Formats: sequence, C-alpha cells, structure tokens
Amino acid sequence: MNAYVIYAFALSVGLSTPMAGQTHPDFSGVWSVSSIRPAPTAQSGATSLPPSDLTIRQTATQLSISRTAFDQVITATHDLAGTASTNKSGAVTRITTARWDKARLIIQGKASQVTSQGYAAWTLTEIYTLNAKGHLEIDSEYVGDDGKVTRSVRELVEKAK
Repeated sequence: MNAYVIYAFALSVGLSTPMAGQTHPDFSGVWSVSSIRPAPTAQSGATSLPPSDLTIRQTATQLSISRTAFDQVITATHDLAGTASTNKSGAVTRITTARWDKARLIIQGKASQVTSQGYAAWTLTEIYTLNAKGHLEIDSEYVGDDGKVTRSVRELVEKAK
C-alpha cells in the first residue's frame, strides 16, 4: 500500500511542475527599436512617429509594455494566464488575451475607438520572440472590421545600452 502512496505522490509532483524545455523567455528590460518593416510612411498616422524605447516588465503572471508617445508614457499590462486584459490609451481600448506558444508570446484581441470621426474597431495579433542574437522581434497585425489589414509590421528591438 505504501508503494502506491509514494508512486501517487511522485506522479502528482511530476505533473504539477513544468517539464524541462517549457520555460518561457524573459522579455524584461529597456529595448531600442533598430528597424521597422515595412518602413512607416507619412500616411501611416501614429506608426510614422519616431520610435521610442520600449520598457518591458515581466513576472510569472504579467507582462507590462511601456512606450512613450507625445511625451506621455503608455503602458499596457497583459495577464499571462490567459485571462482577458483591458488597456486604455486615449480613445483606444484594447481587450486582449496573452498565451505562450513555446518560446513565443502571442497577444490577440480587439482594439476599438470612438472619436469625432465615429467608431472604428480592429482585431489584433502581436507575436513576441527572441531571435538567435537575443534581439526581440515583434510581429503586429491589425485587421479592420471590413477585413482590410490596416497595420502589419515587424519591429526588431535590441537591449538598450
């Protein structure tokens, strides 16, 4: 009987701890944008702003991403357990969920805004990965309610020195 108890205990410990290889990268730090593809154009609105450093704070349960635009720090905080996160910045509200896919962090959801020009909404996907050089790659795609891609970029950011 004791052998069964020991076996059950060992099995429960083994199932409750992460298996080797299931660790996630730590994106924490201050990052400087080194390239954006495709390059922003004058017609691309806010994406044509000069890029600012990106500050990421990461714990086991949350990821916070801060950028500066128009001298204001904008921070979005994401729950890493898959619970929906709501972040507001000016007229834009983003409701997203974050999940790990091996070493990639995938943030998906919807952004919407109400301005004097009316209501607009997009679905969004952002994928965060570290490349072989340790640089952070961020692939972002925003698709309007009409099905048109309104923003699709890849940012390469390096740790600030």
